[in-house]
Amino acid sequence: MKHLKRKLIILGIMIFIFEILAMYTCGRMFAQGYKIGISGIYAPQDNGIGIKADYAAGRFGPYFGFSHGNYYGVSSTDQPFYIKDHNRFSGGITYWSGDSYLQAGVVYHTFGARDLGGFISDRSLRSWSMEYGVGCSVGRFRAGFRFDVIRWEGAVDVGINIIKLRH
Repeated sequence: MKHLKRKLIILGIMIFIFEILAMYTCGRMFAQGYKIGISGIYAPQDNGIGIKADYAAGRFGPYFGFSHGNYYGVSSTDQPFYIKDHNRFSGGITYWSGDSYLQAGVVYHTFGARDLGGFISDRSLRSWSMEYGVGCSVGRFRAGFRFDVIRWEGAVDVGINIIKLRH
């Protein structure tokens, strides 16, 4: 099981690098405005950290992200619970309007060892979910927030615009 987790993390990093290269290469082909950005991810519910990349030629473009964290907590009945190695792979579409954007995408979750303490059912740990997000870009910097509407989890994105050309 430990080797599977490593393979998933390595696969996530490789996909991320491939997407950065693909976004940069495709972006070079467009004569009109395009944006490429990289953001760090912080997910407070599991203290997860990660990275997200997005690209837009005109108003629309894809985004891809990966984060890793661990849940620890105490239920309302003082029962401790934990979920180790929560990997979150996300991807979707971004719609830009000026320097603001909207995002919608799907998320795939993987989980490691866990003790739910009777507080959380295994059924609530579904692998697939959906997220929606908003954000803005100011000069070379960008910030956003994405919310998983099925799992009620949030993610904060803070990053930079690598390339930003206007129409």
